Amino acid sequence: TDKTLSGEDAAQPMILQGAVDCMFEENGSLYILDFKTDRCYNKQELWDRYGPQLTLYKEAMTRVMNKEVNDTVLYSFYMNAPVYAPGKE
Repeated sequence: TDKTLSGEDAAQPMILQGAVDCMFEENGSLYILDFKTDRCYNKQELWDRYGPQLTLYKEAMTRVMNKEVNDTVLYSFYMNAPVYAPGKE
């Protein structure tokens, strides 16, 4: 069920469509890296925009691969820099 929805909508099946740009395994844990080309100078804004997408990728890959996802990272080509979840940088 979807915790952001209520009532009957929360109980409906949901389909996630997308592709993980890069996933690798290190020491038994998975890492997800998602590339972004948005023209954005603010790391927090980019994370706010795409953090929920990474959360869904993390949940899906944990289920599919049956392994823990240790970290998710955005990589901004425009800023030429990684963008981590708030508090992880």
